[in-house]
Amino acid sequence: MLRTITTILALFSFSALFAEAYYVTGTVQSIEPVYSSTNIYTPETRCRNIKIPVYGKVVSGNGASGADVLGGMVVGALIGKALTNDNNAAGVGAVMGGVVAAEQQKTTTKVVGYNTEKRCEVVQVVSQQNAVESYRVIYSWNGFTGSSLTGRYYEIGSKIQIKVGLSLD
Repeated sequence: MLRTITTILALFSFSALFAEAYYVTGTVQSIEPVYSSTNIYTPETRCRNIKIPVYGKVVSGNGASGADVLGGMVVGALIGKALTNDNNAAGVGAVMGGVVAAEQQKTTTKVVGYNTEKRCEVVQVVSQQNAVESYRVIYSWNGFTGSSLTGRYYEIGSKIQIKVGLSLD
């Protein structure tokens, strides 16, 4: 009895190994494209105007007052006389002191205006595009209907090769 069961099991297990496949000619009944969405990156130049600050020296105040110039002349005359013990040098010192005092203006660097400048940059613009990924072919053979995905387009009614397999489950 055990020998009979073992023989039957062995026959059924080997039958799956001996599955057969045949190629037959079927007919295309319909075909449908299968789409997929793809991102397309396109470079695009975008420009804009920006304001660039212009820096310059700015004089603050209105210069030296009359008292400042007079004080500079007195100090210059005293220094010229003290250094040389000469009245001519005192006169030259007075003039120099007045000039130095008159030049005592404060200058600072500040924004004095703006220039408009065009700046451009390249950016990647993303757009989606639908593309055919494959085709679903519906075919028939000998009264059976099946479908498969393929990368090839077929005309309706055209003859195609179909792999048919037979096996015992």
